[in-house]
Amino acid sequence: MKYLNRILSLLILVSATLVLTNCGGDDDAPSKSEQQTQFEKLKFTWTLQSVTATGDAASAAGQFDDGTLIISGNFTDNNDFAYSLSTPDVTASPWPGAGDLKFGTPVSSTLIRRDSKLNYTPALPDITMTYQLTNSDKTLTITLNDYSSEIFNPSGRVASVEGNWVFVFTRP
Repeated sequence: MKYLNRILSLLILVSATLVLTNCGGDDDAPSKSEQQTQFEKLKFTWTLQSVTATGDAASAAGQFDDGTLIISGNFTDNNDFAYSLSTPDVTASPWPGAGDLKFGTPVSSTLIRRDSKLNYTPALPDITMTYQLTNSDKTLTITLNDYSSEIFNPSGRVASVEGNWVFVFTRP
């Protein structure tokens, strides 16, 4: 009987050791990169709340009554992801209606709008923008400083959009 008790005790001890050794974090799961974490915070449909601009662009900023920014795509490190911006009744904008974005440096506050990939002649330069997420990542503020590239004007009229732009978007 003593022999059986010792074997049973030893079996319980070994079992407990095995159970405790296998408990722990999932070390095999790959951690997300900073880019992937930021992409998951941005990949939403955002509603335009306000647009402000300085310089020659101040009058054009008043045309933005409403709009929607959709950031979409599948994440891959160091690759572009898609966006589309719908702004009804805007005759001059510093944004094309759709295109690609890429993270800049630092990832947590810089986006590069890939205008060079648009089919324009001559080719447009990429635009570096800063962004900030606030309100538990439900408010997105995008700033274009010293914007002086091409205008994106659906009506074909020329209008000045040079200056500093601040776009504020929200999501539910």
